[in-house]
Amino acid sequence: MRITNRLLLVFTITCFAIGAFLLWKGHGERNPARSANATESTPPFRMSDRIATLNTEVDDNGKTEFVFEAKDGDIRLTPQEFADAITTLQAKKEHGGMLFRILDITSTSGLLWVILGFIGQLLFTGRMVVQWIASERAKQSIVPPAFWWMSLLGSSMLIIYFWWRVDVVGILGQGTGWFVYIRNIFLLRRAREAAAAKALNMSDDNDATS
Repeated sequence: MRITNRLLLVFTITCFAIGAFLLWKGHGERNPARSANATESTPPFRMSDRIATLNTEVDDNGKTEFVFEAKDGDIRLTPQEFADAITTLQAKKEHGGMLFRILDITSTSGLLWVILGFIGQLLFTGRMVVQWIASERAKQSIVPPAFWWMSLLGSSMLIIYFWWRVDVVGILGQGTGWFVYIRNIFLLRRAREAAAAKALNMSDDNDATS
């Protein structure tokens, strides 16, 4: 398939659109108590989110409250309510079996997010294998186009996954490289166009002299 500038632009916009949608869904996942299926016993956070949006405050009576930052307003928990929420989440993790415990998740949706992260990491690691095989075949160090495409796809998935995990280091690490991958793909496209134009000019010159 011929890769045009328009196709690259559509791909980039699609990555941003899908990423924005998943990030929006991920934000909703951090607020399960506000979901349509929530009950009075639904904890307002997930342990797999590292409780990133949960703070502690002291009320007017000097008692500690756990405050969860929710979209529609803060959710305040007493120490006992917080302990009950933790107990509920731990029960969900145990109910999920060994897989939930190993992955540190408490829901099926959490499993889907981890699968997304695994696929992204597989692509990101596989790009090195592809580069190594291409270099061995050429008997010199080269970087095939597939390296940049796999880097872009893997990095995009990992950025979304790290956002869900609230991992700033991972987001920054993958985010800076993301623009490098896009730039190299455009440069490869420009080089192919220049080579095609040069070949066409040489062909026209040969026809003119014959």
